[in-house]
Amino acid sequence: MEDAHVIYAKDTWGFFGVFDGHGGGQCSDFIARRFQEELSANGMPKTDDAVTDLVFRLDREFLDTKQPSGTTATFVIVEAPAMPQGKYRLRVGNVGDSRVLLGRADGSIFAGPGTDRGLTTDHKPDLPSERARIERTGGFVREVRGVARVNGSLAVSRSFGDGQYKTTGGLRAAAYDCVV
Repeated sequence: MEDAHVIYAKDTWGFFGVFDGHGGGQCSDFIARRFQEELSANGMPKTDDAVTDLVFRLDREFLDTKQPSGTTATFVIVEAPAMPQGKYRLRVGNVGDSRVLLGRADGSIFAGPGTDRGLTTDHKPDLPSERARIERTGGFVREVRGVARVNGSLAVSRSFGDGQYKTTGGLRAAAYDCVV
């Protein structure tokens, strides 16, 4: 099993993350452990920019270990209402092609703006914005057996780890989608 997860619950907020590893479990295990450590040490990231910075920092930490593998990630930060009868606040993150769906108590799914009614959009190499970002940073997209792949190999266009796909440089991409 190359997957890992984090459930970190406090009185007024919680972090719930799933990390779908590929090419080995090193990256998913590392990222899950580091999220847990960061949340324990620093609490909930206060802003979307703080979440983005944390995502990039943890990716860099893993890449610096020179270990193989990668992982996609989906996570939700849930904040309890400040007042009785108030609304919960969700911040939803996505790195890769895993997705977050929002279910209702009656079993129906909230129709979100993302892939297959999800709250997130899958990061796939054949999305025009992803293809443009990949090509702008020196990579290429090639279809292999009907599946678009980064540099002819990886079928997801964003991930933690996967260092061999991050050697061309270029502009920093937004690491995750956020729905408030």
